[in-house]
Amino acid sequence: MGEQRHTELRSYRSVFALERRIYRIDRLRLNPSGVPVRGVGYAVALLVVAQILEGVPVLGDLAGLLPWPIRDLVIPLAIAGALIVLRLDGRHGHHALLAAARYLGSPRNLSGFTPCAAIGTTWRPGQLVVLPDGSDPVLRSMRYRGPGQLAVRIAHSARITRGFRGRQLEIEPRADLQTHARGIRVPDGGSVRVRGERSCARR
Repeated sequence: MGEQRHTELRSYRSVFALERRIYRIDRLRLNPSGVPVRGVGYAVALLVVAQILEGVPVLGDLAGLLPWPIRDLVIPLAIAGALIVLRLDGRHGHHALLAAARYLGSPRNLSGFTPCAAIGTTWRPGQLVVLPDGSDPVLRSMRYRGPGQLAVRIAHSARITRGFRGRQLEIEPRADLQTHARGIRVPDGGSVRVRGERSCARR
């Protein structure tokens, strides 16, 4: 009597995982073990991708250097055969590639199922825009474009000058003048430039 062969089954999934194969096309008999339908799908998908890449400016020129049988037949069939044989963690090639793409596109750090910064990352605020409200004892250098209204509450001098964008009103602090309040109405498109002792963000 011959030796009895035992097949170890780690999961019933390997028993019921049936794979469709093509054994013949009309009277043409293919490989005795058959051609997996999944491999045909891989080859067709790779052929479509190759045709799309031929329209890309740089990649299309590089692909044009290869003969068309190698470009449209040999390479897609070789990659399709490699994907059939490829098994990562027991999964088919397309399942493994989709899992890898999903892993690369997903965030690495989560907090409450939402993306967050990595541990040890230092947060630094960006540039802060400061607009004075006139409560300072000195004027701040700034440029204001209308429409709007300005209130100047310290001693100053005002004059009209010409700039790159036309006429503008320039205000400078004057310690030799008496302190008085003044409201300046800036029309639409008007410009006011304040030459002060401090600087702030332009608006």
